[in-house]
Amino acid sequence: MSEIDPTRLTVCLGELKGSGFDVDEFLCEKHGVYAELPSFRHITFILSIGTSEEDVERLVSGFESVASHFRRPEGDQGLNVSSLVPQTPAFGEPVISARDAFFKLKEQVALDDSVGRICASPVCPYPPGIPVLLPGEKISAECVDYLKMVLDVGGSVTGAQGDIISCLVLEDMGKA
Repeated sequence: MSEIDPTRLTVCLGELKGSGFDVDEFLCEKHGVYAELPSFRHITFILSIGTSEEDVERLVSGFESVASHFRRPEGDQGLNVSSLVPQTPAFGEPVISARDAFFKLKEQVALDDSVGRICASPVCPYPPGIPVLLPGEKISAECVDYLKMVLDVGGSVTGAQGDIISCLVLEDMGKA
């Protein structure tokens, strides 16, 4: 990938057990190595003019530990990647315009209680970094399941505070 961006080092974790989020946590806690971008099956680091030889030695040492700590037992087929990376849910059903949603009253609602409600702000899980809900869209059970899975494997969701998202206040829905 150096022909794309020589400052990035992306490591595929396909032969190891655990996700990129698991490896990132391990490297942070045990070796003081911080990734720029963990994902389901990859982890990316930035190497720049500010990266010292000691930093690179810590990264190499960390991955030596990762190789033994996350080694799959003999005969283990490894992670079922398709179970880690679900299909992105279908686009939400627009109920009101994003502009109208912006001006409505909002409340914080647990993901499990948000099915059927109207989303009040963009909700964007990483990975993959693509919004799955936009203001004014009806929240589906499929979308909630997807967001919970992303959170469960260590991903993050912009537009949510943990498993809480912003929905429109139901009583305000009838007001123009």
